[in-house]
Amino acid sequence: MVNLPLWSCPSLELSTIDIIKNYYYPTENHTVRTKDGYMLDVFRIPYSHQCLDRKVKKVVFLMHGLYSSSDAFLLTGSSSGLPYMLADQCYDVWMGNARGNRYSQRHNNLDTSESEFWHFSWHEIGLEDLSASFEYIMFQTKQKDLNYICHGQGCTALMVLLSLRQEFNFNIHNAVFLAPMVYMSHSSLPWRHLQKVFDAVPDGEAKPTLMPNDTKQNDVAKRFCPSMTCDCNYNLIYGKSKHKHDPIITTRFLATHPSSVSVRQLKHFLQVKKSQKFQQYDYGTEKNIIMYNQSTPPEYPLEKIQPQGSLHIFYSDSDWYVSAKDITTLKEMFPKATFHHITDTQWGHGDFLHGRNSRNLVNVPILEILRRNSEEGVDKHLKQSENSEERVGNHTKKSTNSDDGVGQHIKKLNHRRRSKIRRRSKHRRSGKSKY
Repeated sequence: MVNLPLWSCPSLELSTIDIIKNYYYPTENHTVRTKDGYMLDVFRIPYSHQCLDRKVKKVVFLMHGLYSSSDAFLLTGSSSGLPYMLADQCYDVWMGNARGNRYSQRHNNLDTSESEFWHFSWHEIGLEDLSASFEYIMFQTKQKDLNYICHGQGCTALMVLLSLRQEFNFNIHNAVFLAPMVYMSHSSLPWRHLQKVFDAVPDGEAKPTLMPNDTKQNDVAKRFCPSMTCDCNYNLIYGKSKHKHDPIITTRFLATHPSSVSVRQLKHFLQVKKSQKFQQYDYGTEKNIIMYNQSTPPEYPLEKIQPQGSLHIFYSDSDWYVSAKDITTLKEMFPKATFHHITDTQWGHGDFLHGRNSRNLVNVPILEILRRNSEEGVDKHLKQSENSEERVGNHTKKSTNSDDGVGQHIKKLNHRRRSKIRRRSKHRRSGKSKY
């Protein structure tokens, strides 16, 4: 194996902002504040230099998976990375970050050293982080909806939000799920061993499973990549993959991953696997009665998930996180969704983002999905809001959201939609989603 001079790799020691600017795309860093006090970094590629003549662009929001961050979408470079490809097709690209990861470790009153900071699972990421991010983006862009693309846990979080806060279904145009972690009965990860570890961790002491140090990660990446050590670390995070990954990409991956997660995030997935139900967090009988008014956690009402446009789900046969058998359950829940089977028998969980052929097997089909499902109503809205769109130069812009302004804007957008939801719910088939 050839040892590359990776210390000279321009993408190795950079943040999301630096990586984007390294490829000469304009970028912005926005701070989204959640109602429960977390401050989340959301990154934006407002346009590509190939699309300077188009002032208003449709919004695409990308959400990362477990142990990850917005960095995950950028590691394959400008020719194959989904955010760059979207920007080149004239989309307004936003990338979210879940609370607790390397870009979202600020809070109004809490510090990361306090266990209370980490008292959340992917339930709160969906209900609080995504809702705040969507409201902020729609307020900033003056658009009424967005396209959502997610990987792993990022899809889990949207399922939570759309099932419990039905009004947000009207804010999702197209939803594209890459290996969604929903039903996990047949997952191949060593959950049995993890269960023993996390059963011993009281919820009151639910500090993060790890707090990676960026400097140390970069040092490790320089020292050991490309090598078997680097591939092993990749497999520890995304599960075993039979594919041979590009050594440059695995080096960048190790320099930016894993990102910190809470104990509850992992425990919640373990509970879903054990119960064979997509349900809310199990606090134990006594606290469940306090939280849910019942001894067991309620299931998420997936039949309420009804995005405005289309729902597309990508999956494979060699994904250690998401088994094709569990995807069958999703097919029953969403009979009108379009399922995309990656037939490559070696395609793993991380390959949806970093596989050598991810551009052709995943990204190009996504672009076609978005193009094909563009509707006249969205185009009309874009034209109406064109005069209010502000073009941003090739620089980093820092901004924060105003809760009052965002709330008023979204309230106006969703006023009519809530009445539609009530009418639609009367005709919904029990146990199955429209999709």
